[in-house]
Amino acid sequence: MLCLDAAASAWAIGERCGRRLSDVDWAALRGFIVHRAPGGCVWMRRDVFEGIGGLDERYEGWGKEDMDLLLRLQLATVLHNFDDPMLHLDHPPSFDLAGNADIPWLSWEPDAPIGRLDRFAGMPEN
Repeated sequence: MLCLDAAASAWAIGERCGRRLSDVDWAALRGFIVHRAPGGCVWMRRDVFEGIGGLDERYEGWGKEDMDLLLRLQLATVLHNFDDPMLHLDHPPSFDLAGNADIPWLSWEPDAPIGRLDRFAGMPEN
């Protein structure tokens, strides 16, 4: 995965969305490479997703949720890794790692239906 800086992210978005190109010129991008990045892009069948209880809905923003998901997947089924190139777009931090740090991995046991779109309706934004 190539983690882009702000300028490279804006350029790549302009190429793919503005100019509607099917790919971008990787030689023109600036960023750093992460090998074996946790998370990133995870594909699974719906029955597997529901079987592991979905994504732990206690996490806010991002930070640790991808590792928890992958650990629960590894316990439930066989994972296949592919070496397709991926771009990670630059974005400001959106997490309070201190808040997510208190959630132990592999502890998600939903007590209500998962993935409810109305779960946070009416809650004030931080």
